[in-house]
Amino acid sequence: MAKEAWAEAEQEALVALARTPRDPVACYTTTIARTRAGSLDEAEALAVLLPLLDTQDALPDWHAEIAILLFKVGNLPEALRCINRAIAVKPNWQRFYIEKAEILYRLRDFVALSLTLQEAHRLGPLSPHYDHLLSNALEATGGLDEALAACERALEGGTSFHYHFTHAGLLSRLGRPSEALASCEHAMPLAGGLMPALQKRIDEIKARLSHKPAEAVRLVIWDLDETFWHGTLTEGGATIIPEHVELLKTLSTRGIVNAVCSKNDPEAAECKLRECGAWDYIVFPRIAFAPKGQLIADIIDTVQLRAASVLFIDDNPMNLHEAQHYNPGLQVAGADILPGLGADPRLTGKPDPNMVRLARYKLLEQKNSEQRQAGDNLAFLRQSQVRVSFHYDIAEEFPRIHELVNRTNQLNFTKRRWPENENEARATMAGEMKERFETHAAYVKVADRYGSYGICGFFMVQEHVARHFLFSCRAMNMGVEQFVWARLGKPLVPTNGEVSTSLEGGIPDWINVVDDADHESEVERDVTKPLICVRGACDLSMMTHYLRPKFDMIEEFPYPYQGWAIQPVARAVALERELDTSEGRDLLTRIPGLPRERFKTVINSLVADAYVLSFSPELQAALHRSRSTGLLMTFKCSGAPDRDFSETSYERIREIQGREPSFSAAEWTFMQEEFAFAGLLDMAQLERDATSMFETLRGKTVIVLRLNTSVGQKCWALEWFGRINEVIIPLAEQFGFTVIDLADFVRGPEDLDSPEDIGVHFSRDVYRRLANRIEAICAASTPYG
Repeated sequence: MAKEAWAEAEQEALVALARTPRDPVACYTTTIARTRAGSLDEAEALAVLLPLLDTQDALPDWHAEIAILLFKVGNLPEALRCINRAIAVKPNWQRFYIEKAEILYRLRDFVALSLTLQEAHRLGPLSPHYDHLLSNALEATGGLDEALAACERALEGGTSFHYHFTHAGLLSRLGRPSEALASCEHAMPLAGGLMPALQKRIDEIKARLSHKPAEAVRLVIWDLDETFWHGTLTEGGATIIPEHVELLKTLSTRGIVNAVCSKNDPEAAECKLRECGAWDYIVFPRIAFAPKGQLIADIIDTVQLRAASVLFIDDNPMNLHEAQHYNPGLQVAGADILPGLGADPRLTGKPDPNMVRLARYKLLEQKNSEQRQAGDNLAFLRQSQVRVSFHYDIAEEFPRIHELVNRTNQLNFTKRRWPENENEARATMAGEMKERFETHAAYVKVADRYGSYGICGFFMVQEHVARHFLFSCRAMNMGVEQFVWARLGKPLVPTNGEVSTSLEGGIPDWINVVDDADHESEVERDVTKPLICVRGACDLSMMTHYLRPKFDMIEEFPYPYQGWAIQPVARAVALERELDTSEGRDLLTRIPGLPRERFKTVINSLVADAYVLSFSPELQAALHRSRSTGLLMTFKCSGAPDRDFSETSYERIREIQGREPSFSAAEWTFMQEEFAFAGLLDMAQLERDATSMFETLRGKTVIVLRLNTSVGQKCWALEWFGRINEVIIPLAEQFGFTVIDLADFVRGPEDLDSPEDIGVHFSRDVYRRLANRIEAICAASTPYG
């Protein structure tokens, strides 16, 4: 709107405010209009608007608008808090994420910036400017593949020197220097005064093109005759070279494994290798009078590595060329490399004094041998006693997890990398964990009857979208990645680049969950896991994450649906039965924008083995009585304050939602005429509904959470939680249900998700300890406990 139009809006708003001077909505509207018209500056506006955020009339748009004002006056931390509150209520509105991105860019928080713009991209296409900004943020945090994809989207939408400049830098860092130079050529006509910077980049790329380093070697494949030993075994015998035996041991202590590919008599060669003590340091020997190229391909496939990380040593140049023909990218060398092999920088490896990596490949070798003998792969897997365990002490095992994130490729679905520096990587992960409240992360151990494979997987899931989902090749072809994905509730996994398997298909029935896969005695079948229903506020998803390895979960949490907030309140449980009449069913068909299962709950179906109940959503309950049926119903419409529907016009809802509502003007008129506002939380009604619910659940394992009433920033919320407790807890005790007091877990501000939290979102440690308590109760009392 032009300034003149805002001046006119200001006068209209002042008239409305004079009629209702205490109405927060009128006060907000007037202040915004006066600010846009120039009558108030940002600081003056904020003095009026910030107190309005503590009222129950505050809408998501208010937080977003106030965040912009805070951004303009330079109060970035408070601006970030405001926009986060708006997103929490309207998580599917892209504009909020764009505003947040501007704040994060000013703060130079590139981890959070990349996550925010990726979420915005999930909701819809970004402009080239924001795709380029996302590319820069991803590059700064090590996500080069994703950064390249974002930059190429920016180039598709527009042309700019900066887009081509970034594109060239990413291609160069990804080892594609020729393409990088081509991108630099596209940037030249647009460079202007930035030509010196472009020329510097061109020079760097050309230097990299001429000195491209070879990849680190993880596997050495040895020829035998005239390479590992002197002479030809089948033609006069062979003489062992002791230095080569010692070199096998040295490489093994660096985590580099050794294999053999030789045209020889298998039994005679094995005997000779055992005689000199070399056999114990060799895996997957391929000894046969057969072409070496295909034998080497078989070794590489079995060891589950890429050819580029393998070095083949042979005295015969023909064998070397054949090997490279069948295995593109394979590193090769003649036998003359051997005297200096131990000092070759490609074979630096990583300290492995106990030769753990060698031991694991020995296990894989034994397993592959038995698998070939078994013939039926599924039968083999079922007799392998595969077991996995989920662990949350990520900080203690961070070096291994860091290695997995940055080194795995074939089973790394997301391929989001961290900085190579460990401290920087820890900081990056900490930023990822804080970006979304509903963020879960764990590492996965894998073992079978052949032994332990150690830490083989890592995942981080944010609001049902995987940021990291990756597994080591040690676990390849065991079904572990499909099993973990299913156990997590099949979150969306954005696949980046090629992977060696698909997550779709059946859930592996040969894998068991145990407390710690490293302990051989812990082999349990979990086919008949108890089914636990958790009903309450969505923060409890942080707790159910820790319960999933042992239980099947049903979550009945609030969720947005076409402009309506679907709340799991006690009234909704009673309504499922009350609406099961001809009049009730007819009414449901006429209510717009609600899912058919709005009032469905497993509390009434009694299909769960145990129920965990929190009544904190009652704080959001708005009651409306149907004029035609007399039924008391609960609704919460985005854009309509918690008051009579007749007080909010259809046009006002459209303005607040920023789009056409999911229902028509005629349907909103029906809601205004059909329902009369009956107030907010009604304690007497809550007691009646809770009593009915508890009667239904009598005889079941039921855990009721006593709400937090002492720790948080909003006293009014804690006071209401206290009133809810006064109704619910005596009833729960009367029915013999178990009561867990959150005060046992939440004892101070350090137990909140953030110091500013009103008292409903807690630290991860609180949810983990709460899950442990619930697990113990359910394990002891459910049919399979």
